[in-house]
Amino acid sequence: MKGLLSIVIPLYNREHSIKNSISSIIAQSYRPLEIIVVDDGSIDNSLSAVLNIAAESVDDEISYKIISVHNSGAPSARNIGLKSASGDYVNYLDSDDFKVGDCYKKQIEILKENPSLQFTVSRTVLAGMGCMDISYLKRILFYPFSSRLLCFEWFISGPVYRKSFLTILGDWDVSLKNNQDWLYQVKSKVLVGKNFKYLKCIGTVHNVDDVSGRIGGQSHKFSYWYSKWCSYEIAEKFYRLKTNRIGCFFNIRLKVMRLALKKKLFIYL
Repeated sequence: MKGLLSIVIPLYNREHSIKNSISSIIAQSYRPLEIIVVDDGSIDNSLSAVLNIAAESVDDEISYKIISVHNSGAPSARNIGLKSASGDYVNYLDSDDFKVGDCYKKQIEILKENPSLQFTVSRTVLAGMGCMDISYLKRILFYPFSSRLLCFEWFISGPVYRKSFLTILGDWDVSLKNNQDWLYQVKSKVLVGKNFKYLKCIGTVHNVDDVSGRIGGQSHKFSYWYSKWCSYEIAEKFYRLKTNRIGCFFNIRLKVMRLALKKKLFIYL
């Protein structure tokens, strides 16, 4: 179906929030939509909740794909969802986030008007913090230490991608327990250069709650920082940044993190 937007949602034990997430998609004016939910071995009623939503759907321009797999993490679930996507465009949405405004229509209209753009990014606000634009805050905090290339500029749910671009970009890294979105973002910016666009509109409300309900929740600080160190090292090696200012900054950071890991200092943070 021409112009189809596929929304990929990894799901794990989110029966309390998945209905709101899907409802926020349905409330968008853009059509046609394909909602792909990859249940990553939930042990609550998350899967039943999604099946009920799909069964009660009366919108002919919205289709559902519900996939159930053994628990293997959010990156793996997103990879499975992307392979099942039939759309020309793709958006990843966390199962406890929800869309606001009319962001899908605005983002896709810009992509249609600008064939050279590979994705557009709407802004994200954090639930419970009013209208604080977290995407913008991250850029401000990170820019003094790095370039835009390595800056964590947006949340997972912000971009709408051309699927053709994601095919070139490749899979999410399933070896990392954390910071997979940061690495995915760096790879995106390296491949796309300047061919993406920020929108001023707020498109996503991002929820921060108990990490025990997240597919990639960090159960231990040591594990979290180890994954973070892996992300920096992989990105640095892959993009050969050691010869410039940014690479020097990350090289110093890597040495500090290696020392801390060796001494197991992060356990006490």
